[in-house]
Order: sequence, then structure tokens, then C-alpha cells
Amino acid sequence: IRSSWRAKNQTDAQMLVGIGDLFRLRLREKGECASWSADTTDAVAGEISAALNIGAGLAADYLLHARCLREDLPTVGAVFAAGDIDYSTFRLVASRTTLIDDQDVMAAVDTALAAALLRWRSLSRGLIRARVDRIVARHDHDAVRRRERKRRDRGIEIWDSGDGLAEIRGFLRNM
Repeated sequence: IRSSWRAKNQTDAQMLVGIGDLFRLRLREKGECASWSADTTDAVAGEISAALNIGAGLAADYLLHARCLREDLPTVGAVFAAGDIDYSTFRLVASRTTLIDDQDVMAAVDTALAAALLRWRSLSRGLIRARVDRIVARHDHDAVRRRERKRRDRGIEIWDSGDGLAEIRGFLRNM
């Protein structure tokens, strides 16, 4: 059972690595261009959606996590790739670190979390979330404040677009 669990985690991580490789390839081929109808991120998400026969939203999430694995949390990503944590734990960590905007702070948080996650495997999601938040706060208290401010500012706006249609914009909690 344990070896199957590790193999599944390794496969999930390898999928994200492959998605990240595709993104890097497309970025090298085409680059980012503001005048395109879809930027490289949208185009790659579309390719992922078609290849995996999944919705655009899930494909975009995979791409977001693939980029996070490569760019923001490579040490946590290595723990994931080794099979020592599962995809839901990686997603939780990614979501709790997303508001860190200093690369040196992110690197320190990444290192601290990679070491800690190996000890936290038997904890509930709520406890892992709280412990991740503590590590983030220890390194960047402003990131925690920014997340709390964003959480408080969530809501839905609806307005008349003037052509018989309504436009909707919202910020909702996803985890």
C-alpha cells in the first residue's frame, strides 16, 4: 500500500514537471506577447485541457502548480517528486505561500517547509495548514496579513453591462 501511495505521488509530481516543461518550451518558442488573443499560459492550459480531456479550469490549476513547483517551491517539489507528500499537500502548501513576493523569503520558506513536511504526514489538513502559516509568518508576516486582507475582501460584484447583459466579478475562497 505504501509503495503504491509513493508511486502515485511520484506520478502526480512527474505530470506537473511535464506540464512545466511544456510551458517552458512554449515560452521559448513564442514568448509572452500582450497583443495575442491568448497568452502562453492560456495556450498551454488549452493544450493540457485537450491532452488530458479535462476542463480549462483544472488545466489552468495544473499549470499554476507546475510553475509553482519549478519556480517557487523547488525543494518542496523535490519532496513531492520523491513521493513523500501527496498532490493535495503540495496544493495546500502552494496556496498558503502564494502571497510571498520576495524570492529570498520564498527560498527560505521552501527549505523550511520541505524539512517539516516529512514530519507532518500524519497530521490533518487543518494542522498542516496552521503549521505552514506559522512558517510563512516567521519568514514574512506581511504575506499572512495580505492573505487575511484578501480573505476579508472576498465578494461578488454584479453590474449592468448596458447591452441587456450583466457582468459578474468575484473573489471567493478556493481552499
